[in-house]
Amino acid sequence: MRAIENRKIKKIKLADNIIASTAQGDDLMLVTKNTKDFNGLNIQLLNIFG
Repeated sequence: MRAIENRKIKKIKLADNIIASTAQGDDLMLVTKNTKDFNGLNIQLLNIFG
């Protein structure tokens, strides 16, 4: 269900949505170089590259 809600908030690719939904469901921090795809989805983000 989180994937559906994410899609309503932001147009997001399927693979990114699966990653985001997993992070949300398990209350995990998402470590990625591409934080712009996940902004606004209520996920803790960490960009170790910048």
